[in-house]
Amino acid sequence: NKLNEYTCQRTVLGSESVELFSEEILINRSQNRVYVFHWQTEQGTWSRTFVHEVSNRTYSGQSLDIEIQYDAAKKSGELILKNKELMIDLWITTKKTGVHFERNFETYLPGEHVIKFQSEGLLTEEDLMLFNR
Repeated sequence: NKLNEYTCQRTVLGSESVELFSEEILINRSQNRVYVFHWQTEQGTWSRTFVHEVSNRTYSGQSLDIEIQYDAAKKSGELILKNKELMIDLWITTKKTGVHFERNFETYLPGEHVIKFQSEGLLTEEDLMLFNR
């Protein structure tokens, strides 16, 4: 299931309302869509994800690989998710206390995603609890 990608480069000073990809959206209006916007400001790089579902999507749960890398000296690590299906509003929690994920409750397109975390101890795959819609 191939994803279409559209790119637009814009420089905006102040507040502006822009209609992006109106023709492409009209052509694909009967399909499920995920919009991911990235932008930069003086404060850093930002992104927002919007999901438009026309039909119910099924998630098999069988297409997710998890890898955990942990540095005991720094009490931090990386959770690496490799998903083959869209995961909407993924909430990551653990059976352990004292674990803080750098980001959470996000939508992930198929691919590889690295989520940094802080933890007092080693985190295993069995400790993780993942929920998405």
